[in-house]
Amino acid sequence: MTRSIRDPSARQRIITAGARAVAAHGVHAASVRVIAAEAGVSTGFITHYFTDKDELMEAVLEATNRQAAARVLRAARRDGTALERLGRAVDVMLPTDPLRRQEWQVWVAAWGEASKGDRLSDGYRAGWTGLRDIFAGLLAEAQRAGELDPAVDIEHRADRLVTLLAGIGLLAGVERPGRVRSAAERMLAEELAWLGELQPAR
Repeated sequence: MTRSIRDPSARQRIITAGARAVAAHGVHAASVRVIAAEAGVSTGFITHYFTDKDELMEAVLEATNRQAAARVLRAARRDGTALERLGRAVDVMLPTDPLRRQEWQVWVAAWGEASKGDRLSDGYRAGWTGLRDIFAGLLAEAQRAGELDPAVDIEHRADRLVTLLAGIGLLAGVERPGRVRSAAERMLAEELAWLGELQPAR
């Protein structure tokens, strides 16, 4: 059960420190003690806001998902065709700056735990389901606007984009940032260009 929030900014400070710790050390090594040191507070301070580490990890994942989703939605709502907006929505998920690399490190760490069916699995699935739904919505809009062949399987293409992004996110942990950026931009450009070529049959 979530503790009473006396100071939302303090709670957010803990979550932000938790995200940095998970990105740097993984879920298991990011202990409450490590997170407290990262936040510059005592472990007792953390327990005023979170009943245990599991609750804090869930909050870290939820905050990471929410931050990324807001950025994707901003890109998706800008001017342009549906496919252009889809391209921007995909682009802002690429791990090409420190903040986005940290998000990917958190997701990869959560993925390792989610595969065991623990409490992070729901948050992990929710994040990716939300992203896939945004992509599917833009693809459906492209079909309605005549940008995309009506025969295209929207759900499948949205799944492909999410899966491609997930692979790129894994690369971010082992490759140099410049190389990841170059490979990611090329792969996604090819995928989006293919979609743009699928004009409705006349």
